[in-house]
Amino acid sequence: MSTARRVGGLLLVAFLLRLGSNLWLTVPTPGIDADALWYHSSATSLAAGEGYVHHFTRLPTAAWPPGYPAMLAAVYRLFGADPAWAFLLNVVAGTLSCWLAGRIALAIASTRAQLIATGLLAVAPSHILFASLVMSETVYTTMMTALVLGAIVLVRRSDERVPWGGWLGWGAAVGIASLVRAEAVVLLAAPLVVLATTRMRARHIAAIAILVVAGAFFAELPWLVRNARVFGRVVPVSTSFGRTFLIGHNPVADGDMNLYSPDPEADQRDLATGGPARELAVDERLRDAGLEFMREHPGEELRLIGKRFYNMFRSDRVWSEWYIPADPARVPAGAIERLGQLSNLYYWLLLLVAAPAFVRSLRRADSARLLLSLVVISWSAFFVVLLYGSQRFHFPLLPLLCVLAADTLCRGWAAAYSERR
Repeated sequence: MSTARRVGGLLLVAFLLRLGSNLWLTVPTPGIDADALWYHSSATSLAAGEGYVHHFTRLPTAAWPPGYPAMLAAVYRLFGADPAWAFLLNVVAGTLSCWLAGRIALAIASTRAQLIATGLLAVAPSHILFASLVMSETVYTTMMTALVLGAIVLVRRSDERVPWGGWLGWGAAVGIASLVRAEAVVLLAAPLVVLATTRMRARHIAAIAILVVAGAFFAELPWLVRNARVFGRVVPVSTSFGRTFLIGHNPVADGDMNLYSPDPEADQRDLATGGPARELAVDERLRDAGLEFMREHPGEELRLIGKRFYNMFRSDRVWSEWYIPADPARVPAGAIERLGQLSNLYYWLLLLVAAPAFVRSLRRADSARLLLSLVVISWSAFFVVLLYGSQRFHFPLLPLLCVLAADTLCRGWAAAYSERR
């Protein structure tokens, strides 16, 4: 059987597993709250032509990045404002991530690694089950995996002739991804660091840096202009940085998700009734509180870095915290608990197998493998150092971990085969 047919078979398995998860967990449609409620409500407003408005005040907002609601709005406008379409979008995006992971494995290793990486992600429990949530993680993971593959291709092409237009387009793609999750901007650094380890001239690297930053800026420009009109000043992506930042830097911070505010009643009042001006004021107030804690507790900040790292990578079942089963008889709590245990076991094994390839990539002069590991490092450092640790934050790394695990398994198989020979 050809490689293309084998990959196609694995992608069919990935699609059916995610679709089956949806049919089991989201029919009838479960209750939607917290982040999922925001995404669904915002998308419904956009689809109805009301603009990007807060679902409490109905006033213009930037409380969350607009990218994922805008995608949902496009789907809702075509098929109707039903969360079922969001679930189906996740099925397609999750399957595409499997294909992209395989392509990365092919680029850095072999067709055997391509098949293994595709298969590993196709059956990854958390990747399957996250598709049953109206959350941005699944779609963003597809975008991030595509960006890593694009960077690998561009870095290799730059060895012969610098693809200036390609780098500009890649930067624009990062800018678009940052409108889904603002932290996508950390991806800009990895290929530049890799290029610095090659024989490329410094002026060419500087030119590429300008191109990718310019691409990202122009991709975000319409949103920046809109926010300048709404808030009277530039708001890069959203007004949620202060709240997110304070979660990781406050007197009761433990490295995990831990909502805190010096004055929660004032925050709630301002956000519920105030509109853009007070929304921005709350963001600045919470940001300043986090910065004050950092200045006054440097020792605690150092200890929190370790706690954030632990909480970010300790397990892989955060998806289970978001389920509100519409039919407890069909989806009992015991089933969710067992799936959570399976998800953790699979994740821990994946980390164990991926680790040797990760370490080896930092030692070898292989630009593609080095890029892969630098993305893992920079993405993790953003949350561990700047924000807080949550299992949700390692979710976009799962395709890359599957690629690294596939590389380890292929090398092990090759060594065993050589020894038998």
